[in-house]
Amino acid sequence: MRAALALAPLALLAACVIERAEEPVDRVTTAIVVVQGPDARLPPPGTFSFARGSEVRSPRADEAKGVDRILRDALTTGLGSIGFQSTVGADATLLVGYLCGFERDLGAREIRERFGFSADWTPPGEELGRFEKAALVLFVADGRSGRLLWRASATGLADVDLPAEERRDRLTRLVASMLERLPARR
Repeated sequence: MRAALALAPLALLAACVIERAEEPVDRVTTAIVVVQGPDARLPPPGTFSFARGSEVRSPRADEAKGVDRILRDALTTGLGSIGFQSTVGADATLLVGYLCGFERDLGAREIRERFGFSADWTPPGEELGRFEKAALVLFVADGRSGRLLWRASATGLADVDLPAEERRDRLTRLVASMLERLPARR
């Protein structure tokens, strides 16, 4: 019995498709990891809504609000390009969630425990100058059944002094790159 329980997580992992890519975004390499079941398929085009609890973590409320708006716009544009329109309500075809933050607000341990992604790619306390470790986790679930269809994590270095317009462009490109890895539609 113990052997069967010990092998259960390995069987679950083997049933998933895991993709890892290194994406150069503005001279900084960002690691993108995608996990989905082998039979994961998006439903036919329809609607999506943002999951409760989707958030940007930052001690500065104005910064969090600005990044939250950028992420929502980028997700709305990306999902709109494949036929999903934003809606508010419980009857959406897809449920889309995200969590974003610097390491001080969204640590590697939480990412690993909540989402199953490793974000331990630089030693703690390493001097990074004007850069700070940051992570963005996206997930997509079937809006009707709640079944998780896809999740992705991007970890990299964020330039804390980046002007607002450049931050918008970089985050928009990052979200687009992550959404390119969504599973096919049914």
